[in-house]
Order: sequence, then C-alpha cells, then structure tokens
Amino acid sequence: MSREFIIMRGVSGSGKSFKARQLAADKGVICSADHFFEERGSYDPAFLKVAHILCQGRAIEALRKGVAVVIIDNTHTMKWELKVLKPIVQYAQSLGYSVKIEEPDTQWWKDRDVQELFKRSSHNVPIEYTEKTVKRYEENVTIEDILEDVASKS
Repeated sequence: MSREFIIMRGVSGSGKSFKARQLAADKGVICSADHFFEERGSYDPAFLKVAHILCQGRAIEALRKGVAVVIIDNTHTMKWELKVLKPIVQYAQSLGYSVKIEEPDTQWWKDRDVQELFKRSSHNVPIEYTEKTVKRYEENVTIEDILEDVASKS
C-alpha cells in the first residue's frame, strides 16, 4: 500500500483546504494550524508559532501511526517557511512515504486574483494582507528545496 505525505501551499481563499480534503478523502489526516484556532474559538497571531508546532506534531504522530495520507495544510508562501518541515519530510521518507507539494487548482488561485481570494477566504483576512501574501509567494518550490542544506548554498 502506498503512503503519501503532502504539503499544501497557497494563500487564504485559494482552495487549498478544499483540495486537501479531496486528497485525504476517507483515508487521510489533515493537519493545519487553523485547527488550533478553531479549537480556541478565535484567531490570535500571538499563538501562531504554537499552532504550527502543534500542527507539525499531529503530522508526525499520523506518520508514526502509518496513516495512508498525511497532509500539512498551511499557507507555506515562502521557501524558508517550508524549511522547518525538513525533519518531518525526512521522517516521512524514512518510513517509506512518497512526499510531494500540492497547490490548489482553482482558477482564481492560478490567476492570483486578489479580489476573489479575499472574497473566498473564511478567515477574515484583510485584503491588504491577501495582496501582500500573493506578492511574496515563492513559485516552484520543490521537495529538494526543503531538503537542501542551507550551508551548502553559500
């Protein structure tokens, strides 16, 4: 049985959580920093780091249990944000998981339509922040980029 570890990328409103649910179907686990805030009942940026650490911990636990599809569903707009997942990617690979990065395939995401992304976001993200995250989004990030040694780039 093949097992997959998937890292979702895309800004709020892009359709990444919808795609994550499709990919997980009934055989997967979705880990998201959003879950922390949903459990709390409100978003507080002061807890963002904690939310991501708990999300990563849930992913590691799902990998350890051998769940068929494990998905981390966060924005991951920049390469450095993905670099923190390097130990988890390596762990998944050591357990025989195939590892890949997925993005939403909605037209408004492909077009980088800030107005539509803003409209479709369920997180009350200000349009200025949506525009900022779209502008800083690093394209074509690969698993190799995540695994690459930072020291070897100098």
